[in-house]
Amino acid sequence: MRILQLLQTAYAQLSYYAAASLVNQRQYEEAIPYLQSYIRSGEDKYRKTVFINLVKACAASNQYDLAIVTLEQATENYPEVVMTT
Repeated sequence: MRILQLLQTAYAQLSYYAAASLVNQRQYEEAIPYLQSYIRSGEDKYRKTVFINLVKACAASNQYDLAIVTLEQATENYPEVVMTT
């Protein structure tokens, strides 16, 4: 069981770093699947940042419906973050 947990954590971290790299390069559409993968992983370390970056990536990629859904999810999970960004 511990090995599975370690693999899941490693996958989430890889997803985060891949997404961060793509966002930094302004390759927003390519970053979206990695950002979504991180959120689905359940990891919490970078979750707030990932929600913010996912909303921005969706908007920059003209995926407004997904941006709205993501913003709603972020608001449910982190109302203090959404109100300050």
